[in-house]
Amino acid sequence: MRLNRIYQIIVLFCIVTSFVSCSEQAGNSAKIKTTPILAAPENTASDNDFEQLESRILNAKKIDDEKSWIESTMPSDNATGVAYSSSISIRFKYDIDEKSLNQNTIIIEEGKHSSRISDLFNFNYIKETRTLIIDFKIKGNGYGTSNSIMVLLSKDIKNIDGEKMRIDIKFGFMTK
Repeated sequence: MRLNRIYQIIVLFCIVTSFVSCSEQAGNSAKIKTTPILAAPENTASDNDFEQLESRILNAKKIDDEKSWIESTMPSDNATGVAYSSSISIRFKYDIDEKSLNQNTIIIEEGKHSSRISDLFNFNYIKETRTLIIDFKIKGNGYGTSNSIMVLLSKDIKNIDGEKMRIDIKFGFMTK
């Protein structure tokens, strides 16, 4: 089944490291103005969609690739022991068109149920720091325990000049 293959791929990318909570790193972020980004409705996935996603994950570059627009992420790639409901923080190297940041260009997959969970999140871009904060729409929701999470940043993300990122970037982590 295609979902099992996606789960295997997600687990493959989750290797042992440590994690510091994104919310602890944010510190005084309440002083910084954030802009909520509305997510586009997610389409129903077919077997062909899963095959394409599987291929994109396999071929996606890591954050440290020389062509990557990503400066850093929290949790970091391959982090383990990530808290149940941690936010995801992505700091970009360039100013990003916030309209291009949504559940269709930032695909979040969980491995326990082989599910795409991007629609469970809010996407808030902080222009001053070029940082995207992804947090659960419903307070108290979480990834589940001992779960592998894969984040795929689409090549369709655009900078403020309208130029596309051109390569898919991936990172993953494991929850406690």
